[in-house]
Amino acid sequence: MIQQPLLGPPGLYGNDIPANAATVVAPGATTTITQVALPAREKPASYRVRVRYGYTAGAPAAAEANNWRLVYQATVLMTPMIAAAQLVVGNIFNVMEFIFTDAGLAGNLALQSVGAATAGVAYTADMELTRIS
Repeated sequence: MIQQPLLGPPGLYGNDIPANAATVVAPGATTTITQVALPAREKPASYRVRVRYGYTAGAPAAAEANNWRLVYQATVLMTPMIAAAQLVVGNIFNVMEFIFTDAGLAGNLALQSVGAATAGVAYTADMELTRIS
């Protein structure tokens, strides 16, 4: 996982097009912030996945730092953390980049909240997948 601050809200990465971008204000426990539906196929496929996530409104509490998880077909793949210095609202977003191979079955790759968020805090994220095999 790569974490770095970026300037600018989630959206386009150069010539890439995000598969999905969304904002959810004060998500409850296990609320999906953004997701991509992967189709069933004869054999598994691999993707380059890029996810940006951060806060765009409200006053994030310390517990928000560990309140993200990446899920595929109800299996938690990872729980990214946000550094305390990045618990601010504005143009600082974390980035995850990784290679992901699906099971060849239809399912969703989703970024979710782990627990309920602080009232008024907006969780913003986008997810882009590029098939590589």
